[in-house]
Amino acid sequence: MFLRPRYISVYLLCLILFCPGTRAVATTALGNIWPLGDSITYGAGGTAGGYRDPLYSKLTAAGYTFTMVGNRTDNSTALLNTAGQARHEGYPGYTIANIVSSSFGGLYENVATWYSSISQPDIILLMIGINDLNHDYDIATAPDRLDLLITRLFTLCPEGRIIVASVLDAEDNPYRGGATNNLTASVSAYNAGMTAIVNQRRDLGQNISLVDMNAGLTLADLSDGLHPNSGGYTKMGDLWANAIMAIPPSFSTNGISVSGETVSLTATGAAGTSYSLWASTNLMLSPVMDTWTKLTNSTVTVSPFTITDQGAITNAQRFYLFCSP
Repeated sequence: MFLRPRYISVYLLCLILFCPGTRAVATTALGNIWPLGDSITYGAGGTAGGYRDPLYSKLTAAGYTFTMVGNRTDNSTALLNTAGQARHEGYPGYTIANIVSSSFGGLYENVATWYSSISQPDIILLMIGINDLNHDYDIATAPDRLDLLITRLFTLCPEGRIIVASVLDAEDNPYRGGATNNLTASVSAYNAGMTAIVNQRRDLGQNISLVDMNAGLTLADLSDGLHPNSGGYTKMGDLWANAIMAIPPSFSTNGISVSGETVSLTATGAAGTSYSLWASTNLMLSPVMDTWTKLTNSTVTVSPFTITDQGAITNAQRFYLFCSP
């Protein structure tokens, strides 16, 4: 469940130590990407391929290699079919988990079966929950169900990276089964709960992040009040791609200096990459990062960049690691 960070142990002699078993971040190879969700992952709304087509185009244009995995290949495009990138796990009507009042299935009950039939994903793109809200299915506990789903995904794929998308705002639509036409309040509450869950898990060291689709699209980007139109899916593809490419920066091999109790760390990373820097006098990571202190959240503006930690090196050594923000 934990990130695969690089650690640096800072001694007064400036010794650099990389934790055994850690893996350097590949610059171009992303591995397997699993698009997982409901009709928006499927691409409903009159746009074949949904966000998956523009996502593929942006990542390949940026020089990344990857393979989309999943048990479905329908509702694809000629581009995705030709490239062998048609696979996905998008199921129209599906909710976070099976609910008595729902005639559709839930991701929670099905992900283990789907997972057993695909190549192990390195990145999971999770977007789910709008159907729960659109039909007023136990809205207050929807974030709790999402939390359980994320736990199941990490149990299945402990070394995977999960990117969770906030759900889009919605209005009166042909699929609405709730009491009112306005979903803004329930969407906002659900997304707030989602953000809290992602932040908490990230602070515990899990490889999880949030992409704010809700902030990136408006009601004008919807085709039917619920599903994005072509322009909306293009925006989604760009947002997913940006989130995927936002890999935490790594330490440069010789970028460390010590002067008294001041430690300067020099790192490299792609411009625009968000990160957090943590420090500890104990390398223990399990079961939780309770011995680590977050020093800062920031974004790379120029590379290489230098961070100065004024914290006292109380026992003549101090460990550092970069994580997602």
